[in-house]
Amino acid sequence: MKPLTLTETVRPIDDEIASLLVPINIRRKPGTATVILPAHVEQQRQKARKPDTRMVAAFARAWRWKKLLAGGKHHTIAQILEAENIHESHGWRIFRLNMVAPDIVAAILAGTQPEDLRLHHFYLKPVPDLWDEQRRRYGFA
Repeated sequence: MKPLTLTETVRPIDDEIASLLVPINIRRKPGTATVILPAHVEQQRQKARKPDTRMVAAFARAWRWKKLLAGGKHHTIAQILEAENIHESHGWRIFRLNMVAPDIVAAILAGTQPEDLRLHHFYLKPVPDLWDEQRRRYGFA
């Protein structure tokens, strides 16, 4: 598809006219239209994104539980879940986040994970054991 170019006229303070050209692609699907930004704009947008607070909180909680076990305050995950009044199945989903590859965790904490990656993606299926498989599943490969 041929890129569409939008032109905006800008009047600086000294009354000279300047034009700003922004090349964009529009992907059309039934009932919707999606703007596809140029690669350099998308990279800047990725840098400006903020971390997903729900994901950061879940990873932080998993890490804290791991530290509680290692420190001996609690001897089992069940004890932690009982102390925090969290259902066992939900607690295990959170605890499994400790198995995620360090580079994926770092990207999530920095807010640079793939835009469509959400916490439920880690909950739907067990986290793969192999880090390369995790990178493929969660969009990092």
